[in-house]
Amino acid sequence: MRLRVRLLLAFVPAVILVMTLFGAWQLREGVTRIDQELQGQTLSYARALALAFAETELNRIDSTGAQRLVDRVSADVRVFGVIVYDVTGTVRYASTSLQPFIAPQDSSVRAFIARRVREEEIVRQLGPARTAAFRRLIEGRRNRIIGALEVVQPRGLVDATVAETRRQVLIGTAVLLGVIALLLVVLARQLVVAPLTRLSEGVRALGSGDTTVRVPARYGTTEFDDVATAFNEMASRLGEARDALLREADERVSLQQRLGEAERRAAAGTIAAGLAHDIGAPLNVISARAEMLLRRTDLDDAARRHLSSIVEQANRITKAVRTLLDDARRANRRTQVVAIEQVVDAALETVELPRQRAGVLIECVRQPLPAVIGDPDQLRQVLVNLLLNGIEALEQTVPPRRLELSFATSPGDVVRVIVQDSGRGIDPAIAARLFSPFTTTKPSGTGLGLVVSRRIAEEHGGALVLDARPDGAPGARFVLTVPAADTTALAAS
Repeated sequence: MRLRVRLLLAFVPAVILVMTLFGAWQLREGVTRIDQELQGQTLSYARALALAFAETELNRIDSTGAQRLVDRVSADVRVFGVIVYDVTGTVRYASTSLQPFIAPQDSSVRAFIARRVREEEIVRQLGPARTAAFRRLIEGRRNRIIGALEVVQPRGLVDATVAETRRQVLIGTAVLLGVIALLLVVLARQLVVAPLTRLSEGVRALGSGDTTVRVPARYGTTEFDDVATAFNEMASRLGEARDALLREADERVSLQQRLGEAERRAAAGTIAAGLAHDIGAPLNVISARAEMLLRRTDLDDAARRHLSSIVEQANRITKAVRTLLDDARRANRRTQVVAIEQVVDAALETVELPRQRAGVLIECVRQPLPAVIGDPDQLRQVLVNLLLNGIEALEQTVPPRRLELSFATSPGDVVRVIVQDSGRGIDPAIAARLFSPFTTTKPSGTGLGLVVSRRIAEEHGGALVLDARPDGAPGARFVLTVPAADTTALAAS
């Protein structure tokens, strides 16, 4: 059940009870006031008529004038009629409207005169009408009683007035009740329902994991303001706790990855050491004997081709073993201030011959870059590896073959070197494990170049990632990031 409905069910009965009691009290006061007003008016008529008839004896009064006076008073809607009696209770004058309903003589009037009560109010039935009458003694000279009179008031007028008053009270109560209910609904919506709705939406969002949600802190009500402030503080603390947990999880994953890489390098080092020991010497013998045979002049083309293949494959095996050994023993790094432009020039010079052989155009977009701290030979090795990978990827495409080398600086003083080719790209299944050992896209590759390159980048405090080309075109895009050198700190040291 909605809150506004519950508030209405709780308050409306109480309001109805209060309004009913108030209406009953107001109705009673209204009836009393009407009765008093009508009684006062009727009594005033009775007193005025008593004075008028007291000026002369009833036997001497002009009967025509007296009857006219009685009828004139009876013309008032608040007066049902007037009856004038002598001292014996005999009717002397009566309103024309009452004459069919009254007896010529009334013993109750004679008793009233005998009691010498100046005024009294009675209720009597005159024909079909129930009336209220005010009796008044008519006193002549020296307070001698010469008769009495009645001013008869119709109860129907009183009842109609009371009914109208009751109707007005009921209408006023209903209108007031409707206004109070409407105000209650509006106030409940503005002061209670709306704040609770915002708070509940915030709670639902927070429950779904959105710790950035915040609710307005000001509602105009101290209690809701305190709840909103406490909610925002709780959401902020939960967000900080979640960020801390995520950082710890990332650090744990990174540590596990580094541990796995260290274990793999250790295993690779063991394997490489065994390979170097077990096959190094025989491989050298095979390579040397093949080179000696190549020097002979009596070899035909087929034999020379076979011997060249033996030398080439022996050198390839030697290179793979050497790479495994280098990655396993982590050669000592020479740390110094390095101008990244010089590293790029050295790498471009190294790959110049393969570039020309493959017919690849390297577009280098140069710009001023800050220096970095690191080993220039290792950084050159990373760039050479990325450039050679790009050149070999472009050898499988039709001309023109373009390899783009660009640079950028990111927030936090990070130098970014981007190597981007227009080749066929890397299959997503291979891209997911591209930086794992022995993963390669080349038929003659060892799958260790990118592993070593990434390790070198991380040892320099940077990273090496495979990124999507921003223009959506096919091809591979590698981004090498290296922190820029703090020249101020270096100068101070």
